[in-house]
Amino acid sequence: MLAAGVYWLSETPLVAGSKSWETARARHANWVRLREHKTGKEIRVVALHLDHISAEAKLQQAKMVVAESAQYQPDFPQIIAGDFNSRFDSPVFDSLRDGGWKESYETLHGQKEAGFTGHEFQGTRYEKGPSKGRIDYIWYKGNVKPIESHIIKDEIRGKFQVIIFLSAQIL
Repeated sequence: MLAAGVYWLSETPLVAGSKSWETARARHANWVRLREHKTGKEIRVVALHLDHISAEAKLQQAKMVVAESAQYQPDFPQIIAGDFNSRFDSPVFDSLRDGGWKESYETLHGQKEAGFTGHEFQGTRYEKGPSKGRIDYIWYKGNVKPIESHIIKDEIRGKFQVIIFLSAQIL
């Protein structure tokens, strides 16, 4: 690990617990910059969870993450992973696409609905629930080549778990 940090997804990103755009609760992004020992290659990974109520908050939070990530050179390997609380065709993703980001599952499997990932831990019993689609994504930018991307759905001790998996190569 070379560095790590956090910023709040609000108009005051350095104020812990800050909220903007009528968000239901304070949201933040965690990031880490890593270097692989053997090759010396570096990558930056951002984990986030966008608002689940306010459409404006989701749009602004996504724009904020894209703007913050733009401080790196365009070819620097970066990944953004998390719960975007948005369907694959949502305008929330316009700023990511406009910023040069690509979604890993979409790159490997095509632009289509990949199935639900919002399930309140109820699994297929909840499939007809409010989300009805994927809300979790792994985006990449720079010298990253996705090799595999899967949505793994398991039930463990009666609770449904979803894992979004990405295997990628840093170029």
